[in-house]
Amino acid sequence: MADGRWREDVARIEQRLREGLDPARELGDVRVLGAIGVIQLDRPVDMEAATRTAVEHGVWLRPFRDLIY
Repeated sequence: MADGRWREDVARIEQRLREGLDPARELGDVRVLGAIGVIQLDRPVDMEAATRTAVEHGVWLRPFRDLIY
């Protein structure tokens, strides 16, 4: 981290999240800040389905209430 290259990584991740999460706007509010992407649904997250789908696609997520981080 001392060399500061992480800034480039975060900027690259942020851009990819913005592009990748854009289709999710039909599900609710999408927010991206740095390397964190959030989808806020209009209903509670189906934890079992969200976790299963994420694991199948090699994605780490943190679902709770109406938010998927």
